[in-house]
Amino acid sequence: MINKNLDKKPEVGYELDALVAEYVLHWPVQQEFCMSKKHIRCGRAYNCANLWEGSPKYSSAGWIVANELGANGYLVAMYQDFGTTWDVRADYGDEVFSERSDNPMYALCLVALKTVGFTWPEDEDA
Repeated sequence: MINKNLDKKPEVGYELDALVAEYVLHWPVQQEFCMSKKHIRCGRAYNCANLWEGSPKYSSAGWIVANELGANGYLVAMYQDFGTTWDVRADYGDEVFSERSDNPMYALCLVALKTVGFTWPEDEDA
């Protein structure tokens, strides 16, 4: 089982997409798509974009993630402040998960990971 207490915030890319696919959307891993042994997942070292059949890049197609959160009872809100920063929230009763970033889809993916128990040091900017 993966340690959900991460040392750092996931960055936009394969790792973020893989974590969202597996833990938020619950898509089964399709390891036969990986051609190189270095691409087989080990712990949380995901290096293969095609581990999930039909998997888009969630950090740029976040509507899929928002739909999943909504289907699980979360109220998802995204709003932009007066600058370029977006604030994304997912509320479920008394639970509120939030992230801020210049990239709203990235912030949405981070919020989604928080809803399934992932944590990282909060002093990092998105």
